[in-house]
Amino acid sequence: MKTFIFLILFILPGPGWGQEVKCKIKADEFTKDTSIVCDDIKFGKSKRDLTRGLLFIRGGMYTFKSLFILNLIPEFYSVQSFDEGDIVYLKFEDSTVLQLKVFQYSLSDHKSGEIITQGSDNTIWYNYLTFVLKPQDIMTLELKKVEKIRCGHVDYSINKKDLILKMIRCIKEKK
Repeated sequence: MKTFIFLILFILPGPGWGQEVKCKIKADEFTKDTSIVCDDIKFGKSKRDLTRGLLFIRGGMYTFKSLFILNLIPEFYSVQSFDEGDIVYLKFEDSTVLQLKVFQYSLSDHKSGEIITQGSDNTIWYNYLTFVLKPQDIMTLELKKVEKIRCGHVDYSINKKDLILKMIRCIKEKK
């Protein structure tokens, strides 16, 4: 009976819950330049669409030389494009808003494993958005918890509000 209860408690939270930030130091095999990489983690979701379900957003971070680079990977129901300089909004628990500019053009791709549904109503599309963080952005993100993110026309509620904060701190500890 104890084993059964343990298995239920172990499986119940589901995959992805309780993931902690993990940073690794990686060296480029050609240049020997090192960077610190935090793995992408699912940390937010959109409101449920009655016919299609939830959309999720993932986030990760890495360094390149002295730069901090934030990656956001939002999901969409249709193809989206983001131009260099487009704005993504991060709203914090204190109701302040940080505007981040997309670093490079991004056109949606579909989730792997769902090629059969490509072009149908069931296709989930995602964008890989890159942001080069300015020193003041890093300071803000290190001190505040993110409540919501708006990418294009979709708002994502963040359930791991301190994820970006933890990524920055993890990278700084590895430097």
